[in-house]
Amino acid sequence: MSRSREAILALDLGSTNLKVALFGSRLERLEVAVRPVAHEYGADGRVELPVEPFLSSVNDAIRSCLSAVPGVSLRAITLTSQAQTFTLGDAAGQALMPFVSWQDNRGVAACDALAREPTLGGFGRHSGFAGLLPALQIAQLRRLRDEQPERLRAARHILSLPTFLVRAWIGRAVMDSNLAAMSGLYSLELEDWWPVALEADGVNRAQLPDLVPVGGLAGETIEAAATFGIPPGVPVFLAGNDQTAGAYGAGVHREGGLLVTLGTAQVAYAVTPRLMPPSAGLIRGPFPGGLAYRMAADSSGGNLINWGQTVLAGAGNDSAFFELAAAAPSGCRGLTFSADVTAAAGGWQGIGLHHRPEDFARSILEELCRRMEGMIQQLGVELPADGRPVLIAGGGGASAVWRQLLSERLDCPVYRVDGDPLLGAAALVSEAL
Repeated sequence: MSRSREAILALDLGSTNLKVALFGSRLERLEVAVRPVAHEYGADGRVELPVEPFLSSVNDAIRSCLSAVPGVSLRAITLTSQAQTFTLGDAAGQALMPFVSWQDNRGVAACDALAREPTLGGFGRHSGFAGLLPALQIAQLRRLRDEQPERLRAARHILSLPTFLVRAWIGRAVMDSNLAAMSGLYSLELEDWWPVALEADGVNRAQLPDLVPVGGLAGETIEAAATFGIPPGVPVFLAGNDQTAGAYGAGVHREGGLLVTLGTAQVAYAVTPRLMPPSAGLIRGPFPGGLAYRMAADSSGGNLINWGQTVLAGAGNDSAFFELAAAAPSGCRGLTFSADVTAAAGGWQGIGLHHRPEDFARSILEELCRRMEGMIQQLGVELPADGRPVLIAGGGGASAVWRQLLSERLDCPVYRVDGDPLLGAAALVSEAL
């Protein structure tokens, strides 16, 4: 019979996949389970997560991990998650509607109405976002207030994706300050729910979760958690949004304070000693250990590379694309590429008969590096001046040529790290226990 092994169970509630992993005492990965997240789409811009398939996937993934490590003893559970996605719940914590995804587009009119509210003039000072956006929870709740007021009034709970699970496991609705600051309902100045925002949405304080600092303890599991294969008495911690968890796992707070993620989108994430003032296009909020973060995101990234693979000869996959780009000289012999993602447009300038596929491939990477430099400048943080590298995470970080071009553009070394949110969430808990 296998001896009992202590482990941390980490969940990453992503938009594309739900990921669950068990980590041992040295943060070694003992087991991992990945399940796709099912969405439903409507012609009116509706994007929702059906509750039962989501719960079934969570249950299956957790049980799969626990059964794969015989004799495992859970030391703690930790969650990191996408932001905004939420449902309404009854007194027992049961969902009254599907989860409204952060990708849902029905909040535009509600967002416009909120922008006309005089009392919300200080939104940028209080929120993690400098301005109102249709995808924010504050806008979606305003939409429900306008379209389904009786349903909103009757709801006992407003439950984000992780809070829904926490409510089921510990019997109490709890949310961390990092995710709360991204909802539009929380005040970074008050460090609590913002009464002005609640009034604008027709929401009362009792409907919202209790708050803990990011990385904080929500509570311990109760008997009801057995539905998910989880025993009672296990501490449950909240690790904030997935970018924060990934940054923590990469050690960004120790290694110069700047993390660049080269994924489908590009993200620049900086840790600062204190909360910086709001700035257009940036997201800010609490970071574990009493620190703060600022984040810039650009929807241009690996998606442009994927597109380039469909139109460039000899660049049909990642390996071929990057091999082509490495063969071109700096400056691509005068060829430049520019992207306008807002307009879903882009193109090359200065095309000549002397240009080859490798010039076209490299010019895409040079444009992505230029955009990343702009995001870092927008963050208002200085690049490491003492020889420390900028930390690089994401799938694009595996490309030596992309790393090299970025290092040259930033004029400083770069170093590839593991920005896995699961690892970061587990590390945060391991250090807290």
